[in-house]
Amino acid sequence: AHDRARRMHLETIAALSRAIEAKDDYTGGHVERVSTVAVALAERLGCSPDEVDAVEIGAVLHDIGKIGIPESILQKDGPLDDGEWALMKRHPLISEQILTGLDLHPFVGQIVRSSHERIDGKGYPDGLASESVPLAARIVLVADAFDALTSHRPYRPARPVDDALREVQANAGTQFCPQVVAALEEIRRTAPGLLEAGELTALAS
Repeated sequence: AHDRARRMHLETIAALSRAIEAKDDYTGGHVERVSTVAVALAERLGCSPDEVDAVEIGAVLHDIGKIGIPESILQKDGPLDDGEWALMKRHPLISEQILTGLDLHPFVGQIVRSSHERIDGKGYPDGLASESVPLAARIVLVADAFDALTSHRPYRPARPVDDALREVQANAGTQFCPQVVAALEEIRRTAPGLLEAGELTALAS
């Protein structure tokens, strides 16, 4: 009964996140794919079962604040100007506001606020750097970037998995946490099908 209730809870969260996804230029299933890779990373990095569950929920919710960003910005065909980019960078704060008051594992809040922070301090909204970026947020950043690279977009085709992995590796230590990138490399070696878009497991499975 507990497992069924948890699954219903996750499916409700996933449905809400898919509503946000529909506003963006992502292909369907983005939040589920990010969640699947994030969970695999968290497991390989030694997170406890409760922490892995929180990473799963946080990954699904990580961009929920985009509900407060105009579609003209989310779907713009071209670079954002300074004003548009300033609005876009507010969405982690909106995500945090939406979840205020809910009884969620601390990892969930860390993910929704900080999964756009970079190891080199050039991320947003707080400009955190290195170990100041929570591990859960570093995990979701890598999972999110990997899915973005391997998914088709209106402005570019999907990248092959190994090409995407090389791109992530090239940015380890600047954009991405080297520890998390190493875990992604391990997944590619030991469970290669997990990173193939066609084989990713949806939350509802």
